[in-house]
Amino acid sequence: EEYEEEVDEEEERERSEISFDEIMLQRYILLCAQDVNGGLRDKPSKPRDFYHTCYNLSGLSVAQHSSRLWLADDIANESGDDSCLNRIFGDVTVNIVGRTDPVLNIRVERVEVMLSQHF
Repeated sequence: EEYEEEVDEEEERERSEISFDEIMLQRYILLCAQDVNGGLRDKPSKPRDFYHTCYNLSGLSVAQHSSRLWLADDIANESGDDSCLNRIFGDVTVNIVGRTDPVLNIRVERVEVMLSQHF
C-alpha cells in the first residue's frame, strides 16, 4: 500500500508538469509576436490586435509561472523572490510578467481580492 502511494504521487507529479518548452514559447512571443509599435500578433506576417495581445501575454505568464504554480510556497511567495519562477528568457527585469489565473485570465492577486470580497 505504501508503494502504491509513492507511485501515485510520482504519476501525479508527471501529469502536473508542463508539456511545452517554456523558454521557446517566451522566445517566440518576445521575438516574433511582438510588434515594434506595441501590442502582440498571431504571427510575424499578421497585424497586432487586442485578442492576440491578451492571448500572448497569457501564454507568457503561463510559460514563466506554470510549472511551479502548484507548490504551496510559490503561491504564498509575496517577497519578490524569483526562485519560484520557471526559467525566464532574456533579462528578467524587463521580460517578467505577472502571474495570471489560468482559468480567469486575470492577475492572481485580483482573483484573491475578488474571492475575499465576494465569497
